[in-house]
Amino acid sequence: MGHLPTFFIKMDSLENIKTQIEEYLEPLVKDEGFELISLSLSQDMAKLLLRIVINKIGGVTLDECVNVNKKLSNFLEDRDPFDISYTIEVSSPGVNRIVESEKEYKCLIGRGLIIKIEDGSLVEGILRSIKDGILTIGLGDGDVSLNIADIKEAKQKVKLSEV
Repeated sequence: MGHLPTFFIKMDSLENIKTQIEEYLEPLVKDEGFELISLSLSQDMAKLLLRIVINKIGGVTLDECVNVNKKLSNFLEDRDPFDISYTIEVSSPGVNRIVESEKEYKCLIGRGLIIKIEDGSLVEGILRSIKDGILTIGLGDGDVSLNIADIKEAKQKVKLSEV
């Protein structure tokens, strides 16, 4: 078994760089009015790929993604943490993404959700609020409360006119 070329970054160094970027990025996106949904850093041959997903109530525009990308690029240029080339991608979660965290639910307040419960039942309604891991979903005939822990999968319900 041969050794990896020197342009490969050790996994622990990659995690350290990711942690530093996350520590910087979290307050930046908060100051801009967004939630940092996810951040991943991966290496493919001699290039790093930094993927960032941001969101806010009402969604994220392309211009907002570009703005966050520029701010992060400036931060990285000042610190130059990589010895190899890298690409930064900033995006919104997308309409078909499965909701994975309480932060994501907060960004979907006022939007329609399709929720599969662990017991196999299905709930469709408008996310009214979220507090302490409990969602309030507006149905046609009232509201229902759901614990996030009881949800198997949730997606945003999208009307074609919204796309």
